[in-house]
Amino acid sequence: MQAYCLRNQIEGYAAAARGPASPMVEVTEEEAALISQHCTGQWPDDYEMQAYCQRQPVEGLAAVKRGPWSPLVEVTPEEAWVISQHCAGQWPDDFEMQAYCQRQQVEGLAFLRNRPSSVSVSTWDRSVRACELEWRDDFEMQAYCVRRAFD
Repeated sequence: MQAYCLRNQIEGYAAAARGPASPMVEVTEEEAALISQHCTGQWPDDYEMQAYCQRQPVEGLAAVKRGPWSPLVEVTPEEAWVISQHCAGQWPDDFEMQAYCQRQQVEGLAFLRNRPSSVSVSTWDRSVRACELEWRDDFEMQAYCVRRAFD
């Protein structure tokens, strides 16, 4: 078992030393450094986990580079910029969390754009405006705020 563990650590060390890479997305030196720093901080004594950790953010990075989108709602360039900035600010060194944050923001935006037929336009608009003022650049929280107003 020790030999197995040692072999995995050696393989992990070699993979971690190579850094994150992917055929799906081009990883810049700065992005690779952020990913490596994040993974080393999470797993300072476990090279196998560092290597695993470095593979995961590359998928998130690909999603972040694609930008926020959904088949449910059209995201304007301005909204995409607001979402990208918000999520990068919340999770500056974690591309997986940035991608998750972008998905949550777009879901919030979709909710805000789809008024239930049981609610009048003026009542809905008034509630959305009030929540926009309270949660300026956070569509997920705006949606939560509007939901709460109608519970």
